[in-house]
Amino acid sequence: MLGVLVITSEYSTGAIRSALLAVPRRYPVMLAKGLVFAAVVIVVGEIVAFLSFFIGRALVNGHVVTLRGNEAGQVVTVHHTITVSLSQPGVLQAVVGSGLYLTVLGLFSLAIGGLIRHTAGAITAVIGMVLVIFPLAGLLPSSWGAHVHAYLPTIAGQLITQDKTTAGQLLSAWQGFGVFCAWTVLLMAAAIFLLQKRDA
Repeated sequence: MLGVLVITSEYSTGAIRSALLAVPRRYPVMLAKGLVFAAVVIVVGEIVAFLSFFIGRALVNGHVVTLRGNEAGQVVTVHHTITVSLSQPGVLQAVVGSGLYLTVLGLFSLAIGGLIRHTAGAITAVIGMVLVIFPLAGLLPSSWGAHVHAYLPTIAGQLITQDKTTAGQLLSAWQGFGVFCAWTVLLMAAAIFLLQKRDA
């Protein structure tokens, strides 16, 4: 939502006209908005990701007791020790990746906002794509459906937030993040193109 509002709020208030009068070539306006927004979101996103990890670790780490019945019908106490740390394989990547994912998702939303130029419409489009359309694409039949689903923006991008690969995963974490970045760059390029062609 914040990514959408970065651009659409200027259209709703008419402030975009002043910005475009000050920068007649137009494309630097969108690039500057994207860079400033990305810088803020990556800092906040990484802080939130690491804080969430450490809070979650404090809640999860420790002994877990489970009660099971053995073959003789007796109750046996089993102690499990759960330990989570950044040094475990894939954990640091998942925590850092969460901040990176939020940053690119914000830029993805900013680009959608630049294309639609209407706050409610752009927010609806982003939420609809991220929470409904892209996940439902996983129901497409056959192997081609799996490939389509794997290369959708946020589906591919979320791989960077996982510490382990799943069965049948077509892309690695960084490949998926690269796909998400490529989609975002294409949408930003389209938004910049339309910004230069349309009236404010």
